[in-house]
Amino acid sequence: MLAGVPKSLPALLRAHEVQKRAARAGFDWERAKDVLDKLEEELAEVRDAVAAQNERALREELGDLLFNGVNICRFFGFNAEELLRENVRKFERRFAAVEQRVLAAGGVLRDTAADELELHWAAVKKAEK
Repeated sequence: MLAGVPKSLPALLRAHEVQKRAARAGFDWERAKDVLDKLEEELAEVRDAVAAQNERALREELGDLLFNGVNICRFFGFNAEELLRENVRKFERRFAAVEQRVLAAGGVLRDTAADELELHWAAVKKAEK
């Protein structure tokens, strides 16, 4: 069943298709709470790997977290590839606005303190809402 999923697909699309086919075969979450609990479980495993300073485990757990993120998107009827594309555009737009704010204040982005950048980011985000 999964062997027919083209290996040439971009990773997010391939993960979506693999999960979709597994779901059609009955291997899926029944409730939203279950899929969200799985996300929390995977995030806890990432935290454990970070705390243990275990790069190999961290790599594996980050992959699991990403795979689960794609699955959550699919579960709720979204395509992770499309959502990520939209989110990248949003980040680029906001980042450009932060950069403009810093430049307008006579600053240089690279030399601006992280807490100040966070304030600019929050202002840009609030202005978009």
